[in-house]
Amino acid sequence: MESKTSILFVCLGNICRSPVAEAVFLEILNQHNLSHQFKIDSAATSPNHIGEKADPRTRKQAISKGIDITHRARQLHPNDFLEFDYILAMDKKNLEDIEKIAPENNKAILAMFASFDPDPNFVEVPDPYWGDAKDFERVYELCQKAGHHLLKHLLKS
Repeated sequence: MESKTSILFVCLGNICRSPVAEAVFLEILNQHNLSHQFKIDSAATSPNHIGEKADPRTRKQAISKGIDITHRARQLHPNDFLEFDYILAMDKKNLEDIEKIAPENNKAILAMFASFDPDPNFVEVPDPYWGDAKDFERVYELCQKAGHHLLKHLLKS
């Protein structure tokens, strides 16, 4: 049996950006009939929202695109560094936090989610938490964009 490529999307609270990235990437995989080849999840660097559903604005945005986010927030765990091939941060601060807690025996590639997109102006997926509906729409669009480029990268490697 072929092993699955595993990807963990990470943001601060796991209630806005990373659940969208997870759901959008799963949708992209489903569109290409590739979901069976991947293990996808999301997590937080912070313990603040463990067990909570995604932010209502996040869920509303996703539902408007035909995606139901049922994920409950969880915190990044030391085992994630051994179980996932890629741990992808939404912003630079998240990546710094991930790198600080990565164990010596980390096997995951730690990177910015946006780094798979060739657009040099797309560096981070901004946190929409203190914003409005347009900010949540922007997160969805950026996750779509980065997700398609991530899949292209994974299919080449």
